[in-house]
Amino acid sequence: MRAAPALELTVAPERGWRAAVAALGAAALAALLGWVFAASIPAPGWRAAALLLCLPLFAALPALASRTLLLRWDGRDWHWRDAAEGQAQACSGRLGVVADLGGWMLLRLQPSASRLPWHGRWIALARRSHAAHWHALRCAVYSPTPAAPRHGDPPPFTH
Repeated sequence: MRAAPALELTVAPERGWRAAVAALGAAALAALLGWVFAASIPAPGWRAAALLLCLPLFAALPALASRTLLLRWDGRDWHWRDAAEGQAQACSGRLGVVADLGGWMLLRLQPSASRLPWHGRWIALARRSHAAHWHALRCAVYSPTPAAPRHGDPPPFTH
């Protein structure tokens, strides 16, 4: 099976995805607040410290989910970077399909430079936003990644 041809597209997060991330962040914050205020902790300063530490994290979740991403498949590797950042912040690595509902996909980008499982990016894509590239994108997502040549292997035959 051949690899899919090169592809490059700009991925803006879907409105529904941004809303889901915001709702998840609000639910997590509500659960944390419930736990903090239900706990029988004698020091009231601890509650304020917990709130001050957690609020910026939960406030940042919707901002992280609303970043526009430049995504590129070169036929061998996936490359991505935030549209607002320069080339210095470009990453490359693997792309995995987490969910595929036909007209909607949830993808996971895992940088090859990181071995930490929590590093990476989640991307939600809908056919309606990427109709012109949807077939090529699905071909690239499910395309087999060519094996990297091993050290000492002869180069592949070319005409």
